[in-house]
Amino acid sequence: MDLESYSKRFPVINFDNFKKSNGYCVTMPGNCEEALEDLDQLIKTSLKENEFTRRRRNHLMIEDFVKYPLKPSLQSLENTFVMWYLERPKNREWKDCVKEVGAFQTLQGFFILYNAVSPPSHLRNGHDYMLFKEGVKPMWEDEKNRKGGRWRVSVDVQRKEYLVRTDSYWYELAMAFIRGIFTDDDNVLGIVVNRRIKADKISVWTRDAKNKATNARIGRELRALLDIPTSGNMLYTPHSVQEEGL
Repeated sequence: MDLESYSKRFPVINFDNFKKSNGYCVTMPGNCEEALEDLDQLIKTSLKENEFTRRRRNHLMIEDFVKYPLKPSLQSLENTFVMWYLERPKNREWKDCVKEVGAFQTLQGFFILYNAVSPPSHLRNGHDYMLFKEGVKPMWEDEKNRKGGRWRVSVDVQRKEYLVRTDSYWYELAMAFIRGIFTDDDNVLGIVVNRRIKADKISVWTRDAKNKATNARIGRELRALLDIPTSGNMLYTPHSVQEEGL
């Protein structure tokens, strides 16, 4: 599918950003300079063209828009990540409302996609962004999610700065997720941001809801990452059980 077709399918994406940047993101959001200093998790070796081809899985790979002379300078991530977009029109099944936006396997690919889509605060209420490791679908019924659960952070819409907090939480969490900084990274499958009328929600999906020690550690690291006070609204929800507080 070409960019023109994707632009019609995904109104949240500004595809002009792909063209203007020639596939390479120059303006990076947030505290990127500090983040770049901590990228221990990245593979520093140059990437060959056949490595890109081997790792494609019929996704819209962001790296495909990078001109080849720049490809050896791309910094590879440990995983390929897929971003999804959920809109909730009436009279449609949930699975029919989920759309795959694109996938990336490098740090630069993440920033290209991050800059190209609207920030979460610009989404309409009831719409979501979801970022998952390749091979995991953003739904509870997926085989890899079935036994898992999620940590959820609520952003109070009554506070004046709530939109800034939603965007900030999403960016900081996405950076941590793709860099694999959680101690139990293998047990972190995806992250989600929900735009809602009463409270926006940021979630971290984990592999095994019964592994309480691992989930508690992920929760503590999430709280520290987003600087959430101990009194903050943060809950763990097994996909099949009631919510539990940390």
